[in-house]
Amino acid sequence: MPSKAAFYKARSAVGNLTQSRSADDPVLIEAQRRMAEESFLIAVSKAIDKAPPVTPELRRRVVDLLAVITGAIA
Repeated sequence: MPSKAAFYKARSAVGNLTQSRSADDPVLIEAQRRMAEESFLIAVSKAIDKAPPVTPELRRRVVDLLAVITGAIA
């Protein structure tokens, strides 16, 4: 399971950087990306915890969804 500590660390970094950097600062943008990534991992983990048992069909559908999102399938 993803670590909530990693999310809190990323959120803290964003908060600290927001005070001293402009919105288009590359360091702030990277910190925001890391925070969003940690948030996404936590949300996916929670969804998996609530999901029914993974069948081969469900697994294929999830893989297909991720492939479309990442651009692996046009």
